[in-house]
Amino acid sequence: QNGRNTDMLARVVPALAARHPDLRFDLLVRSPIRQRFAGLRRLLGHPAVRWHERVSDEALRGLYHGAHLVLLPFETCGAANTLVEALACGVPVVTTDVGGVPDYGGGSVYPVVANDDDGAMRACVEAYLERPAWRDEVGARCRRFAVRELAWDTIAERHVALYRELARPEPAREPAARPAPWAHPDAHPDAHPDAHPDAHPYAHPYEVDGRSRQA
Repeated sequence: QNGRNTDMLARVVPALAARHPDLRFDLLVRSPIRQRFAGLRRLLGHPAVRWHERVSDEALRGLYHGAHLVLLPFETCGAANTLVEALACGVPVVTTDVGGVPDYGGGSVYPVVANDDDGAMRACVEAYLERPAWRDEVGARCRRFAVRELAWDTIAERHVALYRELARPEPAREPAARPAPWAHPDAHPDAHPDAHPDAHPYAHPYEVDGRSRQA
């Protein structure tokens, strides 16, 4: 689903739920998508998983604000609205170090783990659970990063600057100087200006009966 590593999710969620029975996982996935991916199908009916779909903006914001963290393993990542939304809400993200994740602060604003490293992902989640002050600190960094780097005004200004740079005309170029006819390395400096560079250095054209001949 949009580059998500649903198989990794299906391995990590039951392992965490077994170690932390009070954990609940809210998954926002449309019903047809749940059936399309084997990883998601394995989570259907799991007692720790609550499924959601077609939620309002207010309900979605409530899910983010009520979350301790966002668990989001990727196999590939380009543009990711979920990352932007979580960061904007100040919720730490537990994700994999793939694709464009570093552009969203992965590895610099919040820690990331290698793709398919289930143990590292579980350890990262548990570190947030065991260190609430650190979790709050990372969440605050996520929020500051979103405001500074991902706000609409900031993105719009960068786009405008890029378009202006692309639309800027190139400076006029001086026409290349025409080489002197005797510039050919095999030409004699006394050769006639109209002589072919490979011609004899003393060859001069003349006309006979209106036709050009070589002497």
